[in-house]
Amino acid sequence: LVGMLMLLVCHSLWMQARLGARGVDLSGIGWSEMITSQLAFLKAFLPLLGATAVLQAIVISERVFSSWLQPGSLSALSYAYRLTTVPLILFSVSVLTLIFPLLVARRLSGSKDEFCIALEKGLKVALLVLIPAAVFFQVFAEPITSLLFEHGVFRAHETEMTAGAVAGYAAGLPFMGLALLGSRAILALNQSRVLLRSALVGLLVTVVAQAF
Repeated sequence: LVGMLMLLVCHSLWMQARLGARGVDLSGIGWSEMITSQLAFLKAFLPLLGATAVLQAIVISERVFSSWLQPGSLSALSYAYRLTTVPLILFSVSVLTLIFPLLVARRLSGSKDEFCIALEKGLKVALLVLIPAAVFFQVFAEPITSLLFEHGVFRAHETEMTAGAVAGYAAGLPFMGLALLGSRAILALNQSRVLLRSALVGLLVTVVAQAF
């Protein structure tokens, strides 16, 4: 936290020097206004940082649970997760990168209808991309796993385990895409605390499900 505050102060000084070098009159802007704006940013950023940490905790808890299963389960889950999230990463990089500024612009304009229309378009694209990807990975889980990983000490048994994990992760692809889209919509509405609460609920559900 201290490091983050120092970073914000350094950023303020850098921005002040940069704007001053460009001839921008900063005489009417006091340190109190700058600090207030930085604290407002920090207030919105910290819940987002916490939500990201909780999401990583969910992944770690899953890996810890898999370490108690039969040998090879941890590797199977890791390989399967990396494989099935490829279309999710492509969706995030392409579609979400484009739609997030659009959602923010619609929110700032005060047009709820336009915001909903933009969100609906993102929803349609998410389902259009991720449902076929989910079906593809479920149908061809074993051939893909064998082609990519069945080399060296990675044998048929490991292929079977990883393919089962691929099929399981693939079933959740559309829902993971919708979760990413929903998180962008929540951020566009400047409601980062909602993300933190949702992530905490997700962690609780994950831990309870693994325990039973």
